[in-house]
Amino acid sequence: MSHSTKIPLDLFQVLEEEFVTLHGAPAPDVTQTVNIPDGRKPGEFRSVTATLDWSFHPSHIKDPSGLALDLLATWDAQDDAAQSRAFFDVNADEWAQNNLLLYICNQLGPKARANVVDGLKGLIDLREVVADALNDLLRDPNLFDEARFTHHHLSAKGKALVTSTLTSDTSKDAEDVAQLNRVLLEDAFPDYVERIQDIRLAAIYKRIHQVRPAALCFSGGGIRSGTFALGVLQGLARHNLLEKFHYLSTVSGGGYIGGWLAGWIHRHPAGLKGVT
Repeated sequence: MSHSTKIPLDLFQVLEEEFVTLHGAPAPDVTQTVNIPDGRKPGEFRSVTATLDWSFHPSHIKDPSGLALDLLATWDAQDDAAQSRAFFDVNADEWAQNNLLLYICNQLGPKARANVVDGLKGLIDLREVVADALNDLLRDPNLFDEARFTHHHLSAKGKALVTSTLTSDTSKDAEDVAQLNRVLLEDAFPDYVERIQDIRLAAIYKRIHQVRPAALCFSGGGIRSGTFALGVLQGLARHNLLEKFHYLSTVSGGGYIGGWLAGWIHRHPAGLKGVT
């Protein structure tokens, strides 16, 4: 569950790190099945396998035949001069998309083409074929190019990444490349693949609900609320219940006692146990 120091954290990454701090890290190969809304069928959900990395699981592919047919049409256009001319006789946005498809087909090569054909024929699992092809692209440090990704088709996250130093940084590590490419491919093919942020956010919400976290909340009300909260804390400590809480939330006057408690726990050599 490591992350790049060059890319700002998404909400799901913040929650994942907080969960690890509170409850420990899951096994490296842990997976979780979550239900996320099916954008093609309002009111319905898709069962998706969530992992803790940037890779495409077969369940992340919403429409494998749609993407496979686009790739196959691109390979065919390369073999036919008339189709090739028509392939690029389009507007700027379609030209960039076709340029991306052409690059992808060249990167994947003839073996991937054969697998796509077999998948469309039902000889092998097409979702696995498409997922394997996309995972190969996650490792490509040269996937991004302005000729292949039009600015207005990028999400806010995609725009932030491609306008940062990340795309020009020759020293970016494998995780940087994988995260950048995952976002780019999601932006390029939104009708075909699920977004990783939707998957992992649903997964971490599910993990949080499974451990049934509890929060101690102190309301506002000046020194009176702080004094009242002190009595509550003393009662909870007397019954060894303070350790049952995972979060502390305070407002206004409740912040007096909340800040005092947090500071004491932080400074005490034995932490919360010593305070109790």
